[in-house]
Amino acid sequence: MKVLVVCPAFPPKVCGVGSYAALLINALTAAGLEVSLLTETGRVDAARYGLSRVHIVSNWKISQKTRIKKILQSENPDIVHIQYQQALFHPGWLGLALPGQIHRWLPKTRIVITQHDLNYPYLFRGAGRLGLRKPAILKKMWEYADAIVIGYQSGAEEITDICPAVAGKIYKIPIGPGMELDPPCQGGKETVCKRYGLDPKNLLLASFGFIYRDKDFPLVFKSLLELKRADIKVNYIHVGAEGDEKTYLSELKKMAKKLDLDHEIVFTGELGTEETSRVLGAADIGLAIFTRDRDLGRHSTLPLMLQLGKPLIVTTEQNGEENMPWLAVPSGDGGELARAIKRLNEDQSLKDNLAAKALEAYKKHYSPQAIGEKTVVVYRKLLAQ
Repeated sequence: MKVLVVCPAFPPKVCGVGSYAALLINALTAAGLEVSLLTETGRVDAARYGLSRVHIVSNWKISQKTRIKKILQSENPDIVHIQYQQALFHPGWLGLALPGQIHRWLPKTRIVITQHDLNYPYLFRGAGRLGLRKPAILKKMWEYADAIVIGYQSGAEEITDICPAVAGKIYKIPIGPGMELDPPCQGGKETVCKRYGLDPKNLLLASFGFIYRDKDFPLVFKSLLELKRADIKVNYIHVGAEGDEKTYLSELKKMAKKLDLDHEIVFTGELGTEETSRVLGAADIGLAIFTRDRDLGRHSTLPLMLQLGKPLIVTTEQNGEENMPWLAVPSGDGGELARAIKRLNEDQSLKDNLAAKALEAYKKHYSPQAIGEKTVVVYRKLLAQ
């Protein structure tokens, strides 16, 4: 099977659309598929990603139409898999129009679109909420697609609300971890705490991701205050770069200082894979805490924390099920979060159980291999039609 992946953001940055594409490409080539890439700029080491060929265009404007047509016809793939995030193709015509053009140029080729950052693109200023930006054009793009991949239920519902006719084309496949981390190493907590000025004797909480308001840092701060009042010593470390709202990190640091928590909280900024593995692997408990329950599946935060095999606390209403690979707390409830942290700190058996379930869930649902297998199932289904 020949697959052409279209992804402007390549080579990948940490946990971006290109990172997802890179992990997916590796999984597809490992499964024996012949994969090529169409991207925008930069040098790409084809051998590193197992790519058969790499094609580069300067932009996605109409001036590139003839070149892209020649590339597609020379590849003549069975599947074109477009990694679509609105701002990645902007400014340009081809992002939205490409599925329709492929349909005309290569009528036998099947078109798959992975819709990234659908609720709002949190890496790019001005891309806007999906339903408010040219929904008629988006509808046309989806109508030409043979399959639409989305990583979370609320995204599938939003697409269906805008374009009910494509409901049967939607496949929910997790977005994946954004990077593959190294297993936690022995003695890692002491090393990490020393590096970031924290006490290794204290309970260490960790989270990951771009610093945006949808991650409920104030809720974490409230829980730390409650634990401090209960004489439970806790440190919190967050790995991740600032988002495009540059003032938010400054607000958080001022808040932490006002609450007298600034010595217990560290924001590391963006780290490479090795240091991210080291820092998150040192944590006693992982956190995936968001302002809205429905945001949980949108982010690479959840699978990235699960792959370390750490006990995890998340904001989700999906509690009460014994086999869930995390401890769930409702969004916005600092007291419940503090009690969940305290419970895990005092119950080693529960910690061990959740850690084992986390790793099992990652391998089964969120790993690049699992995502690749689910994606190949979609490809084969389309080609069999």
